[in-house]
Amino acid sequence: MTDFLHQLEDQHEDLRLALRLLVTLADRAAAGATLPNSDCAVVLTFLRDFAFGVHMPLEQKTVLASLAAHGTEEDVHCVGQILRTQDEAQGLLHCLRVLWEPTGALTASECEGLSATARALDRML
Repeated sequence: MTDFLHQLEDQHEDLRLALRLLVTLADRAAAGATLPNSDCAVVLTFLRDFAFGVHMPLEQKTVLASLAAHGTEEDVHCVGQILRTQDEAQGLLHCLRVLWEPTGALTASECEGLSATARALDRML
């Protein structure tokens, strides 16, 4: 079990790194820089496929399920908050994917929205 928990901790570090990269890219776009869409797509795809497709479901089925089944009432409340936050974060990620795949160049306000959304996702996770 300890190895499993260490694996989850390592994955959290990978996710923090991806989120820092996402925020940096989004902030650069908001500052007027032209960003390679392929770089942005890689980060967003990693977050979608790994964070929401692998890591969070694994965490939900193991750690959160155990805590909900065997924890205190306060623990169960915290699990509910975590699940709601994860759901909201997934919605933000979807918004970022839509924004980052425009048919043309992003406007200044779209770039600012991109940065604000990336920062909100970073704060949530």
